[in-house]
Amino acid sequence: MLNNALNKGSKPPVIADKIEVVELEMGSEAPELEIRDIGDLTVDQFRGIFRLSYAGDAHIVLKTKVQVGSFLHLFYFGDSYVSMTPGQPIKS
Repeated sequence: MLNNALNKGSKPPVIADKIEVVELEMGSEAPELEIRDIGDLTVDQFRGIFRLSYAGDAHIVLKTKVQVGSFLHLFYFGDSYVSMTPGQPIKS
């Protein structure tokens, strides 16, 4: 469900692939949730204003592919050049 939410809508052009959640660690501290207001209450939904505070050690690891440039890049490593062209494998 989190993967679907992260991939919904348009992404910046630098993101070249889907975004995938690799790891989600909730940490050892619980967040504080304050209910500020609840309105429009029905059987299957409600509208509310909440305040969420967190000062713990949770973390998330995401995986995707990024587009770092749109032209040929040449890098010099010691005695050889390595070319990197977007969408192509690395050639030496």
